[in-house]
Amino acid sequence: MTNEQAQALAPSYLHLPYDGAMYRCSECNMLKPNTEMIKPFTPDKKVHYAQCLDCTAPEWLENAKDCGVAE
Repeated sequence: MTNEQAQALAPSYLHLPYDGAMYRCSECNMLKPNTEMIKPFTPDKKVHYAQCLDCTAPEWLENAKDCGVAE
């Protein structure tokens, strides 16, 4: 799914694709594997950068739509 498609379904998130690299969380600045990272989308269309699951509020994650892996 594309960013635009996921944004239309906000609140939603995309999983980051596996490309062999670690991703840096925009909240805690830690390097983490793709399996521990998401790219969130909110109804206000604010630009959000990748963040780890530890920095994501559990309540938000429960209510957001999982849109699969980013294209």
